[in-house]
Amino acid sequence: MNKKICRCALVASLLAVSLCCCDLDKDEKEEVQSLQFVTIESVMPNSMNLRLDNGELINVELGESTAATTPAAGTRSIALYRQSPTPYRLYSIAEVPVETIETMTDENADTFGNDSTYYMNLCYTGADYLNVYFSSRSSKKEMKLIHNPDIESTADTAYLALRYNANSDNSSANSSKAISFKLEELRQEGKDSVVIFVDAKLTDATGKFKNKRYNFIQKWQK
Repeated sequence: MNKKICRCALVASLLAVSLCCCDLDKDEKEEVQSLQFVTIESVMPNSMNLRLDNGELINVELGESTAATTPAAGTRSIALYRQSPTPYRLYSIAEVPVETIETMTDENADTFGNDSTYYMNLCYTGADYLNVYFSSRSSKKEMKLIHNPDIESTADTAYLALRYNANSDNSSANSSKAISFKLEELRQEGKDSVVIFVDAKLTDATGKFKNKRYNFIQKWQK
């Protein structure tokens, strides 16, 4: 299977989506929406501050619907907001579970699975996280990040693998799920890079889904 090396970020779809309105007036601009994994820094009555994974802090306005469902400060979340024209405006935000790296053994191998019946909507590394936004028909879907059982990590580089498990259930309607995996522990152990193997269905240039293997590389400066 062909391998494609991606440094730090791969956008399968939905990131920085441009929405064009018809018959725009001269002073009106195209609206650009962005879907991002963020950490909520602070929440005010009519706005909130979001920390992007590139370190940038942005302020987004809240509407009536988003103000009623806003997660608390410090929460890891996925947010859809208007990026342009300014000011930024939040359309939706949801809390994202934060998972740690796990180790697969002969005893627990069956619990991790290695199914390919899912679609990767968004996957990238940033701010010591691997961020994954995927969809499938399983109502019991699980995604795990494990130490790669096929490649042993070295003193400087950790080798990981992303595993999807449908738990033998593909009966429900297609739905999406977002997860952030913490990579900070690897940096604290002295690793200066991590390589993550991902087998997934991703859209090609024609919009069709194809099975591909991607290697994500995260590097830290010592």
